[in-house]
Amino acid sequence: MARLKIAYVGGGSTRGPGTMASLIEQGENFAASEVVLIDLDPERLELVQTLAQRMAHCRGLDLTVTATTDRRAGLADSDFVLTSYRPGGFAARYLDESIPLQFGVIGQETQGPGGFFMALRSIAVLQEIIADLEQVAPGATIVNYTNPVNIVAQAVGVNAGVPISLSARDRSTTRDSSCGRWDSIRSDSTFVRSGSTTPPGRCGTSTTARTSCPC
Repeated sequence: MARLKIAYVGGGSTRGPGTMASLIEQGENFAASEVVLIDLDPERLELVQTLAQRMAHCRGLDLTVTATTDRRAGLADSDFVLTSYRPGGFAARYLDESIPLQFGVIGQETQGPGGFFMALRSIAVLQEIIADLEQVAPGATIVNYTNPVNIVAQAVGVNAGVPISLSARDRSTTRDSSCGRWDSIRSDSTFVRSGSTTPPGRCGTSTTARTSCPC
């Protein structure tokens, strides 16, 4: 059995090879682990899987890379779930950015009306992922890399009991329902190189684990 099982939702995306290269660069931290690539496109999945397997082989790593179009099966027994998907594809992104321009508003997938359009689609998909996790991997932590990351993470933190990470720096965020505060908790592994911030509570103050919060 794998030391860690990491499910990568959107593993057939254009980000897939680069993300896997970053993980494999730190491969010694994931000895005897499994990464399962999950995507809707079997051809792209096969390509990313092949590249990842070759990179792992060249590094001499004990890392298993599998691929599936069956999301629920791929999520089963996962310890971490990396979410990096684009619901609607680039056709939807074009609409996100072009429709606001008709009204003199500039925005893209992380801000403005276009960002909100993207958020609505992204959150809807993540709701389905969480429903699957509750059945097949209730202890998994989500590491979200789907835009707009802050809105997506807040939606999960406020409405679901699943821990979700905003940063590669060993932080995941949950919401303390007693005061609306966000708390930071430590995880054991770091496998995505990106930066972000801990979301604030309703008072607007960033908080760390079990610190006081004026809200």
